[in-house]
Parts: sequence; C-alpha cells; structure tokens
Amino acid sequence: MTDETFEHLTQATTGSTTGNYLVYFHPARPSPLLLQTLSSLFSDEALDLPSLGVVLASLSTTSSPLTASRFSPALAPGLPALLFLARGRLYQHDVPTDEASTTSLAAFLAGGYLSTSSLPIPPPPSFLAALLKERVPPHVLGGGVAAVLLLLVGAGATRGGKRKSS
Repeated sequence: MTDETFEHLTQATTGSTTGNYLVYFHPARPSPLLLQTLSSLFSDEALDLPSLGVVLASLSTTSSPLTASRFSPALAPGLPALLFLARGRLYQHDVPTDEASTTSLAAFLAGGYLSTSSLPIPPPPSFLAALLKERVPPHVLGGGVAAVLLLLVGAGATRGGKRKSS
C-alpha cells in the first residue's frame, strides 16, 4: 500500500466495505529475517486470515509519510507495528514473534479485539494538509492554488450572515 492507495483499498473511514485490514507498518527496509518470520507466521494454519475476513497489507512509513503521519499516535511505540482496522476503529497488536504470539493474534482477529481498547480511525489528510506536510515550495504551486485558497478564506468569512458594510 502507499499514500495514494491506502484509503481506496481499505475504505477505513467510509465503512470498511472492503473488509477488515491487518496492516503491517514498517520502515523502508525491514530486516529480511523479520520478513521471513512474518511470512511463516501468517502462512500458519492457526492464522487463517481469509476465513476470519481479514486482509493482510503492508505499508512502508518511509515511502508513505502521509499515511504514517495520519496513524502516528498508534505508531508511537515504534516500528514495526500491526494495526487492525475494523468497524471504523483501529486496534493495536504486537507483531508476532513465535507460535504463542501467533495464536494470540488469531484469537484477537477472531473477535478478541472487541474487548480491547481502540481509537477512531483518523481521517485522511485534506488536500491542503497534504501539501503542507509535503512542504511544497510556493513557486511550484503557482498562482492558481493561492487564488483558490483566497476564495476559500473569503467564502468562510462570509458564511453565516451578511458582511458588515463600512
């Protein structure tokens, strides 16, 4: 997944109609040993994701900084991290490292998550927030974006009643 595809694929803030997602957030280059461990754990019969209605996905926080920023409160403990997105909420779970933690994750995904604490899934950043986060230089944007922003600010100033005349 990437910044461009995350919301479209998960539909996290619009009802998760594409299913529940278990998203593995990782730095740009997770260790090969970690990837091998995760691959073997997720192919384990104890963790039959399709039968649980769970889609497994991964996201590099380095190459997808907007999505990483969006989920930063849940990622605060550090990377790698597993976030389960279900029913408009996000649930955290430790990355499995052995058979016992895989069994724990399977129970969590089968419904155990409902008895744990959760956070609302944060909305995707607005266009303006995305621009500011990317720190796009003003000369790259050109005058068109500035004109639109002025119109939006002006429209906000007139909302809710008549303007005072001088």
